[in-house]
Amino acid sequence: MRFCGSEILELQSFSPASVEDIARVHAKAYVAGLEKSMDRASEKGIIYIDGSGPTYATATTFQESLLAAGAGLTLVDSVVMSQPSTLVAASKSSQNPPMGFALIRPPGHHAIPKGPMGFCVFGNVAIAARYAQHVHGLKRVFIIDFDVHHGNGTNDAFYDDPDIFFLSTHQYIAALADFCSTRRRTKILTSKRVAKDLSTKRVIGRGQESGGLYILETEMPTPVACSGVVTPFELLYRLGHHSLSFLKKDGSYPGTGKIDEVGHGSGEGATLNLPLPGGSGDIAMRTVFDEVILPSAQRFKPDIILVSAGYDGHVLDPLASLQFTTGTYYTLASNIKQLAKDLCGGRCVFFLEGGYNLSSLSYSVADSFRAFLGESSLASDFDNPAILYEEPSSKVKQALQRVKHIHSL
Repeated sequence: MRFCGSEILELQSFSPASVEDIARVHAKAYVAGLEKSMDRASEKGIIYIDGSGPTYATATTFQESLLAAGAGLTLVDSVVMSQPSTLVAASKSSQNPPMGFALIRPPGHHAIPKGPMGFCVFGNVAIAARYAQHVHGLKRVFIIDFDVHHGNGTNDAFYDDPDIFFLSTHQYIAALADFCSTRRRTKILTSKRVAKDLSTKRVIGRGQESGGLYILETEMPTPVACSGVVTPFELLYRLGHHSLSFLKKDGSYPGTGKIDEVGHGSGEGATLNLPLPGGSGDIAMRTVFDEVILPSAQRFKPDIILVSAGYDGHVLDPLASLQFTTGTYYTLASNIKQLAKDLCGGRCVFFLEGGYNLSSLSYSVADSFRAFLGESSLASDFDNPAILYEEPSSKVKQALQRVKHIHSL
């Protein structure tokens, strides 16, 4: 990625977060226990620290996780003090305040206060939110999470806190596959082979999560050629992306983030979860921003905006079935940048979360930087509109109407 001179500054040396920083979100017993487990990781090479993701650790995981969290804190310092000495900060002038983007691993939004979860060790965004409050006196923190999976760790950390607004858009929970309106849902079978019936144009493929088979009724003009055992994602590509969208058997990981999860006690109303149906794409997300994110932030009046930026909602990403494009992420970054300028002096930091197709991840992150810099998007160099199918507009509308009713938007 090429940027213009000093408009992008990269800091490769920064301090790790302190245990005190981490303990503002996570239980001290968990932090101490993780540090102690590094001896076992050193002996065995790699160990499980959570089985739901699963989440592994090596001998350096504890220090690397402190560094990841520390990168976010360094960026918060930078954007608050308006000094672009950041891990990655972009600025064209004093009228265009610096935006921070922590390109870090491990990610954080699944890590719960009591422990790790879903590839995440420490809640980087949550830790930064508490740091902004305690160190910089920024009382009201607005967190946007557009990862395809619900940020359950961040959700739990602030569920009863009225001063931190957590807003998550994620793929909705469903029991079986959610096909497009032109496709028919059929029963799950239990074979390990893939077959085809050219006369009916039926394709049978092994389900990755269910351990069974889905049968896909297509309306394609030509048969699909496939043989042997293939994954659902291989089928998706062979069908041209427009015949199939599917969700996990038990819903989008981790199975939390229902629309009626709105906070508890004094924090009721400061948590907004918007599950989106499979197939939701650019049109859906533009509408979500205009009708949900924007009015929620305007009403909350934040002092800083933090973003869990997951790029696994991209149509090419293998772990879900949304239809975001590189252009979707450019628009999101541009809109959030403007939102921060309008509401909190431009103070905004992005934190990298999910993204499992390296090509779509890299192009989408790069286009987010272009949005920060006010440069034109290059999404058209990568995105292929031919692989997109019709968005489930009626389901999206229903979800929007319900969340707007619940939160009086």
